[in-house]
Amino acid sequence: MADKSFGVRQINMIGVGTPTVESSTDLIVNTNGSERVRITSSGDVGIGTTNPTYSGAFGGSQKVLHISGTTAPSLRIQSSTSNQGDLSIQAGNSGADVQISNMATNGDIVFYTHPSGSINEAARFTDSGNLKFPSGQGIDFSATSDGSGTASSELLDDYEEGTWTPVYSFATSGDAQTNSVGSYVKVGSKVYLQCYIETNGTNSLNGAVLITGLPYPAANVTNRRAAFTIANAWNFPNSLANLRLLLEPNASAIKMMNNATNGTEYRLTHTDFTAAAGVNTLFFSGSYTV
Repeated sequence: MADKSFGVRQINMIGVGTPTVESSTDLIVNTNGSERVRITSSGDVGIGTTNPTYSGAFGGSQKVLHISGTTAPSLRIQSSTSNQGDLSIQAGNSGADVQISNMATNGDIVFYTHPSGSINEAARFTDSGNLKFPSGQGIDFSATSDGSGTASSELLDDYEEGTWTPVYSFATSGDAQTNSVGSYVKVGSKVYLQCYIETNGTNSLNGAVLITGLPYPAANVTNRRAAFTIANAWNFPNSLANLRLLLEPNASAIKMMNNATNGTEYRLTHTDFTAAAGVNTLFFSGSYTV
């Protein structure tokens, strides 16, 4: 029959009250001839390590922690102040397979990584339930196959919705707009926008015209142009049947061009505008790369 005795010599003192023991003595538990658990004289507890330096330390090939039970086993790390800085991990609670929660009021759950010797935030769940990434980071779709195998990036690192104010801005003098409304959606490096703009007739207009106020400048890529669709150009003094909107690389404003005949193009100036309020109305939408 195998020897299942307990090595009492491993224990210095077990008692009730305040026993006096040697100050440098550890409590060690052995099984099968090997040390399994150690409680140091300073109160640190180790499993699979002979030199624990924490209240609970795990080492070697031991499982870090295994909690099991028939009714929703859980792990909760809680500060001495109720609901302040808590981390709760639960399984099988209220029909959910796994729950990870920060019980603190106005507390985020933050995840960190350790690249290049520094600890950096990788992502966080805010207390309002939103997932946030640091600037320049996002959702990586590189595990999926490319349509052509030449994708330059499969990282979705930005999404936003906002407004912008389109303005007719003239080279020599005059900025003219009223009731101008613009909106945009930015997904990654692509901006989708739309706007309504008309003149107010209160400024002296002179020179070539630009539409300014874009939420972002265009990408500085040679031969890349934006795509715009003009829904309506109303109450201009001249015929603008071939009106075009041109956003050049690295530009932050849209040029207004007119193709009078095939191969003949000119930029719109103040002579193509009526100096009055509520006219020179333009509706357009489109997209460009930033």
